[in-house]
Amino acid sequence: MNKIIISSYGSGIAVGIEGEASFVERQINRFYNYGGMTKNGEFHKESDKFGFFLSSKESMISALSCENFVRFQMDGTSKLFKKNPNAMQNAADQDAVKQFNEFERENFMGRMANNAAKICGIASNGRAESWEEDFKPAK
Repeated sequence: MNKIIISSYGSGIAVGIEGEASFVERQINRFYNYGGMTKNGEFHKESDKFGFFLSSKESMISALSCENFVRFQMDGTSKLFKKNPNAMQNAADQDAVKQFNEFERENFMGRMANNAAKICGIASNGRAESWEEDFKPAK
């Protein structure tokens, strides 16, 4: 199934893209072109069907709003706003918030961190099991 997933990550979000390769590629290009990705635009490919990039709620909503604005111009919706162009931006913004809120929510970043911890032998307290022994102050 093709889907976009939002996961919290620090003070921002991670945007997961899951699905067929062509869907994943289209979504990467979509959010990169409209400014939804962080400035470095790095996409972390985890498998053939899943990857993620870092962003913020504000950047994603701005990207979706920009995309909606362009779509309104392309599909003729802009004609409805000829007398009030600000209303078109407001409609694009409102649709963007709605779209963002409809994305699935899942803590895939937490799940990936837990999996990495298991693989690396990190204890649940966030430290390697030998942490105290390896990093005791010198006497």
